[in-house]
Amino acid sequence: MSALFQRLSSIVALFVAVAFVASCSNPDVGPDFAEKARDLEAETFDCCFDPEKFYPAPLISVAIVLAEEVAPLVAGPVYEAYGGEKREGLLSGNTEAHELILSHLKPLDVLLRSNSSIGPTARTTPGRFGHALLYLGTEAELRAVGAWELPEVRPYHDDIRAGRIIAEATYPGVRMRTPGVAFSTDRVFAVRPTLSHTQRHQSIRRAFGLIGTPFDYTMAINPDLSRVSCTGYIDRVLTDVRLTRREAYGLTVVLPDDIAAQAIRGDRLDVVSYVVGTEDGHIRRSTLAAMVEIASFWGFAE
Repeated sequence: MSALFQRLSSIVALFVAVAFVASCSNPDVGPDFAEKARDLEAETFDCCFDPEKFYPAPLISVAIVLAEEVAPLVAGPVYEAYGGEKREGLLSGNTEAHELILSHLKPLDVLLRSNSSIGPTARTTPGRFGHALLYLGTEAELRAVGAWELPEVRPYHDDIRAGRIIAEATYPGVRMRTPGVAFSTDRVFAVRPTLSHTQRHQSIRRAFGLIGTPFDYTMAINPDLSRVSCTGYIDRVLTDVRLTRREAYGLTVVLPDDIAAQAIRGDRLDVVSYVVGTEDGHIRRSTLAAMVEIASFWGFAE
C-alpha cells in the first residue's frame, strides 16, 4: 500500500507540475506591445506560435505516456474545475449574462471559455481560452432546422427539455450541460461554423452521436474516435470546417485559441459574441479586444 501511495503521489505531483507551468506560461508583454497591437487586423490575425515553448518537453513526454493510466485517478482534483458542478467564475450565477449569451446562439455554435478564477491544476491548455464546448440547441431551435427527430437526437429529448443544451468533452467523457454549469467561468467567446443545410444535419448527428465518448486526457486528436478531448470533440463534429491543427510534442492538437483566431479571420467560422464577467456584472467586448487578449498570450508573428 505504501508503494502504491508513493506512486500515486508522484503522479499527482507530475500532473500538478504540468498544470502549474501552464498557469504561469504567459509571456511578458514588452514595451512595444501596444504599438504592435494597434496594427492587428482581423483578416490576417493568427496565434499559437510555437505551442511547445511553454512546457518542458521531458515533463510533457512523461505526462503523455502516463495520461490514460493516471489521469482517471487524479481526475477529481485536476478536472473538478472543468467537469464538476462546483466551478466558479465571474459569470457564475449571472443569469442575465447567461441569457445574453444564449440569445445570440444557434445549434453548433462553439463556446470558448476562459477562467482565471480556477486553480492552476485546471489550467492545462496554453492560451487565452482553455476549454471548448458546443451549443446543441433547444427543442424549438432543433425543430426549426429539421433536426429534432434525427435518430441521434431522439434519445436526448428529455435532456434537452431539462435544459441540458450544451455539450462538452471533459472527465469522464462527452456529456450534456445546462448553461448554469457551462457558463460558470470568466469569459465566453462564441463562434459559428459556416455550414450548408446538409452539413449542419450531419454535424448535429455527429454531435449527439459522440455523447458518452470517453475523454482523451492527452488532449490530442484521436484518429479512431475511441476518445476525444474538448477540442477533439469539436473537430470531429465540425469536420467540414477544417479546424486549424498543430503538431505539439508529437501529437496533433486543436487549440481553443486557434479556433478563436480562425473565427476572427472569418475562415469558415464567424464571431458571434464575446461576453466577459466583471466584479459587478458583465460586459460585451469587441473582437478587437479578443485579438489583443490572445496576442498578449502568444505574442506576434515574426
